Amino acid sequence: MNFIVNVNNFNTNHLHFLEPKNNIIMDGSFTKTYYSNENFILNGIFLNFEIKPTEINKISYYNERNDYDRNDKYIMYFDLNENIEVCKKVIDIEKSILDYYMKYRCISGDNSKIPDFSLKNHIINKNLKFYKNVNCNMNKFYLKISGIWENHRYFGITYKIVEYKSTVLM
Repeated sequence: MNFIVNVNNFNTNHLHFLEPKNNIIMDGSFTKTYYSNENFILNGIFLNFEIKPTEINKISYYNERNDYDRNDKYIMYFDLNENIEVCKKVIDIEKSILDYYMKYRCISGDNSKIPDFSLKNHIINKNLKFYKNVNCNMNKFYLKISGIWENHRYFGITYKIVEYKSTVLM
């Protein structure tokens, strides 16, 4: 079970990083993050992402063995003005995480690495890839930030957006 933090309640004081590990996908490193306070610890950061899509399309990838993969990846398009508040908040969260990481890893000065704001760029382009749960057409989403990727020149967050069906615990 995962708990989802409201974007308005996100606080970098609850953000923590593990030791960097070699990144097996690219030449660089990956630093896993977790989010905790006095009540819980989350393996990653899970944020409520209340965005209203205008269009949703399935993404199909060609696979030589199966012709096309049966996957759960989709792309949503949205009106930026209609979703401006949540988009601004998520862009601010991405920036605050990367600023905090720069201080944590002492990234500054002449050898400074450049932050890559990939989430912000996708939001500005008004399209986001997301994972769809089977039999779930709720159009409710959460943003999971797993950590920070870093190479010799750049660094940025690793994230994914997932559609979910909410369950209220009593």
